[in-house]
Amino acid sequence: MKTLLLMSAIASSFALTMAEPAQARGGDRERPAFSELDANSDGEVSQEELVTFRTAKAAERFEAADINGDGALSAEEIAARGEREASERSTRRANKMIERLDANEDGLLQQAEITVRMNSNDRMTERFTEADTDGSGGLSEAEMEEMKGDRGGRGGKRGGKRGDSN
Repeated sequence: MKTLLLMSAIASSFALTMAEPAQARGGDRERPAFSELDANSDGEVSQEELVTFRTAKAAERFEAADINGDGALSAEEIAARGEREASERSTRRANKMIERLDANEDGLLQQAEITVRMNSNDRMTERFTEADTDGSGGLSEAEMEEMKGDRGGRGGKRGGKRGDSN
């Protein structure tokens, strides 16, 4: 039974950690400290130490997701885990946004604080100046279309459309 549980944990680590590499590149999951990975404190992290660490973390996540404790994950348990993580991520992002924009430091965002930030964006000014190709101080319809086209037609900050590999 113990072997079966361990094998389930290892197998499920693939399903539960598929997004981990993307998150580690800039997502919300924090990278472990070097000392957490270097189990024998020899100043290097071996592949075995890395596998051991990842397996333990996957087992923790599996156990947390296994709401009824039966050693298996149902679609409902997996979905519930995803919803919890999405909610936590959303809350962290909202808190960061409030930290960044809350000019009066009351812990809340008023419309004026958002509007001031939105209209004082240096990047917006730079983009406007770039788009004003004729130097008139305003944007013609053609210049607006060109600016929109430069952003993949969706106005996103990454350029390209969702799903593009740009």
